[in-house]
Amino acid sequence: MTLKTLIIDDDPVMCMIHNRVLKEYATGSEMHTFNRAQDALHFLEDDYGPENHYLLLLDICMPVMNGFEFLKAIAGRFSGQNLKVIMVSSSIDPADRLMAFSFHHVAHYMVKPLRPAELGKIRELAIPITSLHAKSLWPPAKGNIGY
Repeated sequence: MTLKTLIIDDDPVMCMIHNRVLKEYATGSEMHTFNRAQDALHFLEDDYGPENHYLLLLDICMPVMNGFEFLKAIAGRFSGQNLKVIMVSSSIDPADRLMAFSFHHVAHYMVKPLRPAELGKIRELAIPITSLHAKSLWPPAKGNIGY
């Protein structure tokens, strides 16, 4: 059973920050980064299987296919049992939060960039997906988190 974390954000700097923080401190999973939601959708179409588990960090405002369009595209196609989405957006609009939680894959909503205090929540969401019993990566060692 493999946990695959997908970071889906059109901002390459946010992708780099989130990838680095998650790789070092949160999930201990296989990491994939996508600057276009449609590329992440193609990846899931090719890679998805019940033996894998997926944790997606998804931005809302992206060109061509936004986060909500992506959620509509995966609705009914992929099981909510092994695919969870955390919306990671700069939007603080309550309407965006309500819209996000109207999709059954969405497990949490965070305002970006990720902060150390939020990493525990991400790890909490990742562990039930996989039932991993690996060495705890949380909390991180004292010191900065690399950005």
